[in-house]
Amino acid sequence: MLAAGIRRVVIGLADPNPRVRGGGARYLKRKGLTVVSGVLEPECRELNRFFLKWITTGRPYAILKLAASLDGKTATRTGDSQWISGETSRRRVHRLRAEVDAVMVGRGTIEADDPGLDSRPAASKVRQPRPVVVDTKLQTPPTARIFGRRGAGHPIIAGATDAPDHRRRALERAGAEVLTLPAGPDGRVDLDALWDELGRREITSVLIEGGAELAGSAALAGLVDEVVLFAAPKLIGGARAPGLLGGAGIARLADHLPLRIIQSRRMGDDLMIVARPVGGEA
Repeated sequence: MLAAGIRRVVIGLADPNPRVRGGGARYLKRKGLTVVSGVLEPECRELNRFFLKWITTGRPYAILKLAASLDGKTATRTGDSQWISGETSRRRVHRLRAEVDAVMVGRGTIEADDPGLDSRPAASKVRQPRPVVVDTKLQTPPTARIFGRRGAGHPIIAGATDAPDHRRRALERAGAEVLTLPAGPDGRVDLDALWDELGRREITSVLIEGGAELAGSAALAGLVDEVVLFAAPKLIGGARAPGLLGGAGIARLADHLPLRIIQSRRMGDDLMIVARPVGGEA
């Protein structure tokens, strides 16, 4: 840099990594360069929000993706769900998958849809996220499509410590990394423990795609950093038709998770809404 004749350096955001925090700027100043810091810092925080969350907390930045009709249904009463959202929205979801390190679903989603959880088109230049399945009893079939993907790393299957050993061995033979974690009060995988394990594997971002039980549990546990909702101009109805969030839910409206909408835009015929918890970063 000095040999090239550069005399002024502009820094948008200091690296919060405690090993290097401020070291680069101090070095440049000692060498006589003019250093200007904090230029477009909010924009830089937005661009680097995945890394910033991970490096400061040890946990991944979590995006909860939701898609529903205008009356909040994710499928009909018979379970028919393809497709709630339109093609433009689905393309946006594939771009989201290419931006994150991992895509997470519950075991029920694997059972119902057998998704590949890949980013399409699956060309060599498209970044592929690592599949993560939350499966308390390790019932994911070793023949599931997530085991046949290329370029995404081994699927992670998160089960409880009391899950049967023979199921763990079968999934490991299929190519999975099986995490056995403590169970929470509801008897399911402790999501706090899972987030810590993902962070230790340097997974800085995760896209939660389903199902409703996992989505509700993660949201109410305070693990969601961003919500991306695709609202389709459809009415489905039905008291037994599934909705967006499952889990125990809240007893009082005062206990709701407050969000602030930061973006809304048309996606074909759908509406995409992006929201973040009140008081959250960026």
